[in-house]
Amino acid sequence: MIVSLRQVTVARAAKPVLQDLDLQICAGDRIFIAGENGAGKSSLLALLAGRLHPYGSDGSRSYAWDYDTGQNFRTSCRHVAFVSCEEQHRLHRIHAASTLRDFLLGHSDGADFLYRELTEADELLVDALFAVWHAQHLGGRKVKTLSLGEMRLALILRAAMHERKLYIFDELFSSLSGAVLSHVTSWIASLPENAAVLMTSHDSERAAQLHFTRHFIVAQGILTETQFTATTAARAPLKTTLREAPEFSPHEAETLIECRQANFFHDFTCIFRGLSFSLHQGDRVLLSGPNGAGKSTLMRIMHGDLYPE
Repeated sequence: MIVSLRQVTVARAAKPVLQDLDLQICAGDRIFIAGENGAGKSSLLALLAGRLHPYGSDGSRSYAWDYDTGQNFRTSCRHVAFVSCEEQHRLHRIHAASTLRDFLLGHSDGADFLYRELTEADELLVDALFAVWHAQHLGGRKVKTLSLGEMRLALILRAAMHERKLYIFDELFSSLSGAVLSHVTSWIASLPENAAVLMTSHDSERAAQLHFTRHFIVAQGILTETQFTATTAARAPLKTTLREAPEFSPHEAETLIECRQANFFHDFTCIFRGLSFSLHQGDRVLLSGPNGAGKSTLMRIMHGDLYPE
């Protein structure tokens, strides 16, 4: 047994989102959590990662960690790897001015912060991690300049620094480029057999490659074990009817945004130089490119968040 929840309720903003949870997680479990958006999947994973606090039906907390050692959960977070959008934003704020290398060095013993002096072994560990994940080019970048996909990779690198007892992945595949996705999938498949893995994902086909042993659905604040599988979701028919985009003749299409030979900077770094583009009424535009190429920055430019030089 790694974690046990007994009659636990979880609340956000004083509103219960999960009620009377009973869940035991054991070494070797591979658990897939399904449910609609807003059902409470992320809250459940944040609870298991120690980011939310449970309370029992009688007002007491009921959260056991590692029955074999009797270790207290609050002192054992170093044994949990947690990757989620919420965690991503939290660390992005806390470590904004740090380089990615310093960020990882600060987590080199598995805790949120390093409360001791750095050693040569810490340096070697981070250098080896960058080499394995082909991420050396990100080491000197400040955390606040990382794109969504690069910050997601930063959390994955933190999770990969040590073997953990519990791996918690909330929409892990989101924002990652193709090459990184393949590496991440292989890494998850190679995690220690005596560790437990929990995951949510809308990428049903990729999740199905990971051979989950248990499946749960979260609905109306209740967690239920089921025979539901990720492959089942992948085969579900789409019932959405797509409307065709309205057609505009060239002389009718209003120019919404026009940019001519503009330079855009982010944190004193030039992201776009000599940028020219136009966006017209009726356009349907797909932006593609690797993580960190500037897709999100270009969206922010269109929204007016960034101004040209």
